Amino acid sequence: MAALASNDEDEVRQAGIYGTIYFMGKLLGHDPSFDLVARLSRLDYTVVTPELQSACLAEVQSVADRMRTFRNERRALIAIIVRRGISA
Repeated sequence: MAALASNDEDEVRQAGIYGTIYFMGKLLGHDPSFDLVARLSRLDYTVVTPELQSACLAEVQSVADRMRTFRNERRALIAIIVRRGISA
């Protein structure tokens, strides 16, 4: 999410920011005392294997593909609404 939130493209950056807000809300809704920084500082990053990296990359690519599809479908829907003159 941090990489998305710091991206140069506005839409990608917004997706990262909104995703971060969404998931933090889920975490805090489950446990209001959740401390993300403390939790991340306790992780053992030495256990990340090439296989795990590949699996994570595949998952991230899959999510990115779904986000692109959603963006394209949203743009198509907006175009239809504009053509029909429908207001919100």
